[in-house]
Parts: sequence; structure tokens; C-alpha cells
Amino acid sequence: MTVNTPAQNISVLPAGNSATAQYQVSIGASVPDMTTVPLYVKCVVGQDIIVDTIYLTVGTVMETFETGNLTAFPWQINNNPWFVTNEQAYAGNYCIRSKQDLADNDQSEFFITVNCSPSANISYFRKVSSEDGYDFFKFYIDNTEMDSQTGSTDWSQASFPVNSGTHTFRFSYRKDSGVIDGSDCAWVDNIVLPGMGTLCVEDMDDNVGVATRDEILSSVFPNPTTGILHVQCSEPVQQIVIYDLSGRQVISYNGQNEQLSTLNVNNLTSGLYFIRILTTDQHFSVSKFIKQ
Repeated sequence: MTVNTPAQNISVLPAGNSATAQYQVSIGASVPDMTTVPLYVKCVVGQDIIVDTIYLTVGTVMETFETGNLTAFPWQINNNPWFVTNEQAYAGNYCIRSKQDLADNDQSEFFITVNCSPSANISYFRKVSSEDGYDFFKFYIDNTEMDSQTGSTDWSQASFPVNSGTHTFRFSYRKDSGVIDGSDCAWVDNIVLPGMGTLCVEDMDDNVGVATRDEILSSVFPNPTTGILHVQCSEPVQQIVIYDLSGRQVISYNGQNEQLSTLNVNNLTSGLYFIRILTTDQHFSVSKFIKQ
């Protein structure tokens, strides 16, 4: 991924107002679909810094069931599983169908739990053939019913917004007691799943696109680190602060006016972090490192 736009400068922003910075991003032709690329954002205001991460997914992350099974994504099923079938598909050769011949007052379910970042939509196509008003196809997000279909309905699409965070998406066909009508089942196809891309390998290019407030020379090593991190600076260091990708401060260290500092980051979980170095002359720099 290449950010083609240089760092944006917002010179004056009155309190209560907002400003927009637009960036053009290019994705290489060799990057496969369903790759999630983290775009790191740093906003510097005086001596304050705000860091955040925008996750861009290349293409569409979609369960098409064209593998002929449920191995493409970590689906889970209950005791009455849905089945991948080559009959009645909305698109391609395969879709998924709820179990037929359910016992009275029983249900057939499949579900998946994903970490969505950022907010996005989940969508899918569904078709139902059931006793109208008594047997239902239902879709839930975190046990909240979002969709309900009954009777005879042809393929149609449903779409719902999903906030950032961990969510469970559950598809269910529920049967009451007594009468059987139609095929007594539901079909689902082409599920667009938010937050299911494969995170790309971090390339450690630290050209995030925002200049330090003043030119100081600093280095962070070893990078990646398994627990001990050394910070070398051309000026005496007053403070070192480490942020995670959500912008949350996780470590604050007194530099003790030394030019070489050693930090123990063993308690940090594996991932990417920003490190802000402030010198005694109130100069600072921001870089990033990986904790393995």
C-alpha cells in the first residue's frame, strides 16, 4: 500500500469546528483480496499526539460456500447443523441450507464470532420455504434479532450495520410444533463478513507521513522486540510514552535526562505500538515498534 498524499497541515482550527484531510491510497495489484491493510494515522498538535489505525480491506470478504464446505471461515454449528448444498444456490454452485425434518420446537443454527474494525455492514442473501407465521428464519447480532422471514420468500438481500468490536452473527431456522409446509427450511448465500480479512505483514516502514516537531535523531532497537527495548536519542530525554494502535497510553517512562534509555515492554501483548520521545528541550519524535 502506498499513501500518495503528503502530510496535511491544518493551520487554524477554532474550538468546536472540524476539518477534513483527504488522502489518496494505492493498493498494489499483487495484494490478494481479503487482505486487511492497517493505515496508521498520527495527528500532532503542539506537544500532544493522537494515534489511530484505519483498517482497509482489499476487495470483499464474502462467504460464497464455493469450497463445498464450511472451512473457508471459522463457522460453528449446533446439534442440528446447516449443510452446504449444490441445490437452490443464489449465485455460483453452492449455498447453505438449514436442516430439514426438525423435531417440533427445535432449531437449526450456524454462527461465527468476529472482531470488526472499523464499523461496517454485514449482508447476505436468504430464501425461505416454511409454514407461514409459524416456522421462521432469523438472523441475530449478539443475540439481538435483526431479521425474520417466514412463509415462501424468494432470494433477497438483507444488510445491517455493525459497530467496531467483537460480535457474533447467528443464522437460525426455528420450527414450531405440528404442521409442515413447503420445504420446511431456509437457504443463505453470499454472506459479506466485516472484520474477516487476513492482516498483512507489517513492513516496518516508519514513514507515516508526519514530521517531528523539531529535528532530533532517535532510534528504537531491537525492533521487533521480545521484551527489552532500547531508545537512543541525540538529546537528553525527559519522557518516553508508548501508545497502542487505538491511541491508548500503555507505558510512560521518565527519561531521567539520559540519551540512552532501556524499557521493559515484556508485559505488552504482541502487536504494533507507537513510541513518543520528548527531550528536555521540548523536541520530540514519534516512531513505531513491534512487540513479539
